[in-house]
Amino acid sequence: MVDHVEFATPAIIDNLLTAWRRTGSQRFGYLIGRYDKYEKVPMGVKAVVEAVWEPKQEGELDGLTIEVPWSDEKRVGEIASWCEKGLGVVGMIYTDLTP
Repeated sequence: MVDHVEFATPAIIDNLLTAWRRTGSQRFGYLIGRYDKYEKVPMGVKAVVEAVWEPKQEGELDGLTIEVPWSDEKRVGEIASWCEKGLGVVGMIYTDLTP
């Protein structure tokens, strides 16, 4: 659990939101980032998101179907760990069913 989620830049979620707005189908993605101190709350923790990785998925009118197990998880985790900041999966994001 975190007290705050911070995106390094708004452009990080633009692709996810653009696809959702264009198709009307729900989208899902894993948040790739790191944990840091959140100074506005005593002993606070924030997730700083550096990227969103969307697994294979099929949007439907009333939800979505995602690939389980996530076949790219090991590869994405390895690539994220190469980063100087030590990135990893810190959460998930999904769009609403209606635009």
